[in-house]
Amino acid sequence: MSIIIPSNSIVSGGFSVDNSCRFDGSSSVMSVDTSSASTNKVTISAWIKRSKITADGFIVTSYRDNSNRAKFGFGGADNLTYFMTEGGTDTEWNTTAKFRDTGAWMHVVAQLDNTQSTFANRCKLFVNGTEYATSSSGSSTQNSATAIIGNGTTSVGNSYYGGAYQGNWFGGYMAQVAMIQGVIHAPTDFGEFDEDSGIWKPIDITALTYASYSFLLDFEDSSNLGNNASGSGLADLTEAGLAAIDQSTDTCTNNFCTLNPLNQTNSGAVFSDGNLKMTISGAWLGLNSTFFMTTGKWYFEVKYGSGNYDIGIAQDETAATQTSEISTSNHGFIGRKVGGYVLTQNGGQPYKQNNATNEGDYGSQASGGDIMMVAYDADTGKLFTGKGGTWNNSSDPANGTSPMYTVTATASYTPAISVESGVLDINFGNPSFSISSGNADGNGYGNFEYAVPSGYYSLNTKNLAEYG
Repeated sequence: MSIIIPSNSIVSGGFSVDNSCRFDGSSSVMSVDTSSASTNKVTISAWIKRSKITADGFIVTSYRDNSNRAKFGFGGADNLTYFMTEGGTDTEWNTTAKFRDTGAWMHVVAQLDNTQSTFANRCKLFVNGTEYATSSSGSSTQNSATAIIGNGTTSVGNSYYGGAYQGNWFGGYMAQVAMIQGVIHAPTDFGEFDEDSGIWKPIDITALTYASYSFLLDFEDSSNLGNNASGSGLADLTEAGLAAIDQSTDTCTNNFCTLNPLNQTNSGAVFSDGNLKMTISGAWLGLNSTFFMTTGKWYFEVKYGSGNYDIGIAQDETAATQTSEISTSNHGFIGRKVGGYVLTQNGGQPYKQNNATNEGDYGSQASGGDIMMVAYDADTGKLFTGKGGTWNNSSDPANGTSPMYTVTATASYTPAISVESGVLDINFGNPSFSISSGNADGNGYGNFEYAVPSGYYSLNTKNLAEYG
């Protein structure tokens, strides 16, 4: 059984991946020269969480010239694919399955073995430990060198970096990225099924043998995200369009909440920074998040950039709440729905809003760079908001006093935001913007500007497994 990790129940114990790298889908890449290599066997392994879908997004690629290049990752139809051109002849393998989940981590493996006598077996693609059926086309020469190594520049996060076909940027998170020369490894050399939950999970791969043109990216050094931790002797990868803030704690062993672009019903919103930033150039649009809160106490922050906004929570989909409409142009007010409870700033003094009703001024107006706080107690239904480290209306989430709203506690709610002609960044504990102070929750998870109220936690799978 193959299971993608959306909100796993592995609380503690076992191997932990501490860091990932966030690729923005438009400029983030790292690359290394492998032009002196020649090998007919290569294994690629990576844990990834997509944020950009329905567009080409490649994990590992290589480029020497237009007639000699290769790429492994996702095609525009959201299938896993390996494509190569050898001497101008195109060859490719594509899974028939599609992979469109932006809220889950998954493990992908490509076995590239040109020693195989059967053409179709020269590329095998795996997701979460299971081989997926592929369609193949073109041809390749048995025992020839693979195109992914030895074609000049090998890159992570971009197709043919530096070449004529540069593009196909990967948008999302990557962790434990390995390219191993000369050996075909089974998926079980990189992961295993948890004996209790059946979830496919990572294992320690540092002890594998990495030949001269191999690399392992663990992203543990924020000042050198391209550090080759394999010990192979291959140089570190050179980064472009990446900075220390792109090191993330959203990983395949602790998945964090993000905004959910699959909810949008038109293309009016632009998502970036791993689905943590939403930019709207025109009419109101809103969006839910990838996690729902049914029990427990939860905290997140929102950085105000510009424009008008709603911040708060939205109820799960019912005929009454119609939360799918919050992402429809001119219907994108969370607070206009029965199940939406928000703080709204619409050209002036913020106010509380639910079901299209202005329920009174509340808090103070935000200006560019302000960070707002949201705390929600799913056990009692109490919702709190604040700004700049001060909770609105002298409320106190830790003590449960003076909430902005008390909602139906038996319903499921998700963090939600709306924007009109502006920008908001949301921080569930893995911020895409710089934090000047740094505060974690009581379990040590998350990185927030302001202190997390006592008893409240960041929205990630380890906390959800314990409290949610």
